[in-house]
Amino acid sequence: MNAKDAMIEEYVRASDQEFPWLIQASASSCWTPAHGHYQGGVAMKVFQPSSFLKQEDLEGNDWVVTVKHVTKELIKSGDGTSKEKFVVHFNECKPLVLNKTNMTTLIALMGTNESDLWAGKRCCLFVKEDVEFGGKLVSAIRIRTKAPL
Repeated sequence: MNAKDAMIEEYVRASDQEFPWLIQASASSCWTPAHGHYQGGVAMKVFQPSSFLKQEDLEGNDWVVTVKHVTKELIKSGDGTSKEKFVVHFNECKPLVLNKTNMTTLIALMGTNESDLWAGKRCCLFVKEDVEFGGKLVSAIRIRTKAPL
């Protein structure tokens, strides 16, 4: 378990004692759906661990990772529907669900669209702050176009 995961688990354990108070409080005073957090700025995603890499996991740093393999998996979206997507698995961290931009970058970086040949090759993940998604600007994981040293 890495330091961030340990910190999150400790926070969840500590907040378990406060959570009944949040439930008893008026829903309008403690839950802000538009912002996705309870009063006090506690992001709800802290309580919902993900099987896949999220931009928050990178903590604003570049991560050099080694491709283990690529799979095609049924992934649930925010609206509850499921869609088959490609997922790249790494040796160093959780897998990343590939969107069109990251898939195109990986194909160019690896020099082939045959994902079986990507195993053992490295790439660099980073957070791009101004990605348009659903009509809004958000942060997202991107893959650098140059291979790491």
